[in-house]
Amino acid sequence: MDTGTDKQRAAKQSRSTVSPNGRKSGTTTARKSPSRTTGKTPKNHGKPRPPKYTEAQIRRNRLIALAIVILAIVGMVLAIREVAAAFTRWQTAQAAEAKAYQMRMEERTFPPPKPCPDNSLEVALTHPSAVINVGAGDQAEMTVHNTGKTACTVMIDPAKVGMQIISGNQIIFNSTSCQPTDAPTQQLLLDRGMTWKQTLNWDGLVHNADCSPASNVATAGTYRLNAVWNGAVTGPETVFALQIPPPDPTPAPENSPETSNENPAKTVG
Repeated sequence: MDTGTDKQRAAKQSRSTVSPNGRKSGTTTARKSPSRTTGKTPKNHGKPRPPKYTEAQIRRNRLIALAIVILAIVGMVLAIREVAAAFTRWQTAQAAEAKAYQMRMEERTFPPPKPCPDNSLEVALTHPSAVINVGAGDQAEMTVHNTGKTACTVMIDPAKVGMQIISGNQIIFNSTSCQPTDAPTQQLLLDRGMTWKQTLNWDGLVHNADCSPASNVATAGTYRLNAVWNGAVTGPETVFALQIPPPDPTPAPENSPETSNENPAKTVG
């Protein structure tokens, strides 16, 4: 009955017999190689795994990392200091430039304007009416216009600036001859495009060269009006006429009350 069991034991013993070199002989199962896909490595039993880095390498790597960190910090500090210094220099330069500009503005001087050249001035007289009455006098408006491109000065001297009235070849009136020797002058600053105006009057009398009256009044006739600028006649000529004033209209006679031939109405009592 135990025959099968003994056979099995005998088979196991035959498999586990020891070879002369001390290893077990017989049928052994093949050892499986570790799978490459699983990523498992055979375990080394009995031998310790050697370290990846030695102590010297670790210390060296730590020193290198520390040096890199220190250099980075030093570089950042230097960069920040350089930026701050550049900003400070920029602020200083801006303040110095602003101060210099302010000083230039405070100390600046403008060249004085030059007198207006004659070709940049338009001088004219405006006459209000072409016909005036004898003895009524007259007035005209003088205008001086700056046609130049820059501002300039004009000296108004009544002894050299005014108007002249001529009849034929006779000078009837010249306002420059009628000014006192100490007549005040006036200096004007005319910007480009600016016009200065002045009203000149004539009393309607005939005057000598020294402005003394030669006769009572200028008679009826045609007269010419010119502007005088710096002692010389200039500008366009204006013609006007003096006329004898028309007589005053006579008042119409008052109408006398009409007489009535009718008898007054009688009242019946």
